[in-house]
Amino acid sequence: MKVKLSMSNASITKSHFERYRFFTQSFVFGLIASQKLVLGGEIYIGEILAILYFISHIKPRQFSTFETRFFQLALVWSAAQLFSDVINQTLMMDSIKGVLAPIVFSLSALGLVSYFRLNLNKMPSFILGVAVGTLLNVIFFPDSFAQDNPWKWGVGSGMISIYAIYISFFQRRLKILYLILVPIVFFGISMFFSARSLSSFPIISMLIYLKSRNGKLTWFSKYFGGKWGITRLLAFVLPTIIVINLLLTMLFTSSSVLSNFSDDAAEKYRAQASGTYGILLGGRSEIIISSQAFYDSPWIGHGSWAHDESGKYLNEYRGLKSQLGYVMSDAGAGAADDLDLIPVHSYLMGGFVWAGILGGFFWLYLLNQSIKSFIRHIAKMPYYYHLNIILFIWNVFFSPFGASARWASAVFLASYFSYLYELTAQSKNKT
Repeated sequence: MKVKLSMSNASITKSHFERYRFFTQSFVFGLIASQKLVLGGEIYIGEILAILYFISHIKPRQFSTFETRFFQLALVWSAAQLFSDVINQTLMMDSIKGVLAPIVFSLSALGLVSYFRLNLNKMPSFILGVAVGTLLNVIFFPDSFAQDNPWKWGVGSGMISIYAIYISFFQRRLKILYLILVPIVFFGISMFFSARSLSSFPIISMLIYLKSRNGKLTWFSKYFGGKWGITRLLAFVLPTIIVINLLLTMLFTSSSVLSNFSDDAAEKYRAQASGTYGILLGGRSEIIISSQAFYDSPWIGHGSWAHDESGKYLNEYRGLKSQLGYVMSDAGAGAADDLDLIPVHSYLMGGFVWAGILGGFFWLYLLNQSIKSFIRHIAKMPYYYHLNIILFIWNVFFSPFGASARWASAVFLASYFSYLYELTAQSKNKT
């Protein structure tokens, strides 16, 4: 790995596993796979094709221990969801979608793993096709959210994904100045369009990527990649989050800062930052009621889609928000209100609330293993994985697990599992 220090010509020369040819057929395959169908529920063409590929190509000992455990726990989650639905007398269609979600997710990911493992050189072209197809869908077939704010609800994430894939797998020499400037420009545009969380991820991942490439995170891999690594990481991250929350709360209650945003955005930020526990809870306030719902039924859950027919949780949620000073309802809460659902807005809390402890345990296991493996191999990971592991962690805690999230997560994890497998094989060959 060579890093020149002159900023005007500074570049990073990629290793063998980060240079790939562009395959038009795989790119078109990704475009097609990114199209969504409505068959009782929403499902992507890519999910159907990946599941069929998995069934037709399954072989003994084909997957790693991590991948096998991933599938086993998905089956456990699905069984727990079915049990919860029977106990809670969930509507048939809701139950079918809820029970099948973990199976479709895991089989899609493992089907893509099977394909990528035999065609790793075609993997970047496929995920680029998926990213472009997803972006085109947002532009030409926007939902109500994307119509209101296209950048925040799809265009921004689509563009940064395409950028990350290109510089990670196709660009032979990566200019450091280029790597630094694009996330900064992206940050400014995202803040202008009120996409606050999206704006920071490319910058954070860029800084970590550059540090890892300069060999300055070797201690990080050793200290946080071992047996107690995640525990140590939590001990470091949680206080950091508290400090960041305090700083951002001060920032977004400042009139001089808010004057740079539109009236609607400024009012939203002020409302989220003015509550008792700051802007982090204000932006994802569903946790205050989803945790209560999980506490009320930790073993069984509330069933698929977790309808709140009596209005108990929705009424309590409104009251708690008002009591804590979070008076403005966000988009996620509004959607839950309209459908009489217990607000969750989180992969993790959705699993806990819908299926009980076994539903949430799936996400905790997946998160733990994904982070540990990333830390161990951080110096060899392309920028694409630095960016997307942060996005994945955020989504597990703070995003709803709908059809789009299910497919996007399956594509990322399949690519990630396959790249890890290649790195492991490369390491074994050297020994």
